[in-house]
Amino acid sequence: MGGKRHSQEEISTKLNRVHMLTAQGKSLNDALKSIGVSRQTLYRWRQEHVVDQASPDERLRELEAENEKLRRAVTDLILEKMAMEERLARR
Repeated sequence: MGGKRHSQEEISTKLNRVHMLTAQGKSLNDALKSIGVSRQTLYRWRQEHVVDQASPDERLRELEAENEKLRRAVTDLILEKMAMEERLARR
């Protein structure tokens, strides 16, 4: 008897959903019913798929660093665009 195959994205989404629901005070059984998987499937998924367990502070630092890199990239592109526009205006 074959069950439904879930994509990696679906598994990740469902694991996050269970985590959210249990953090809100729902029972594990209610959370599992809402995502439509068994307790055994949840435990297998948790074993196979490492859930991001970084603390919120660590995650915030990572996002701030990524944001700074993106800002620099955008700034570089804007400066490059302005230089090109100046060159075109001189013609």
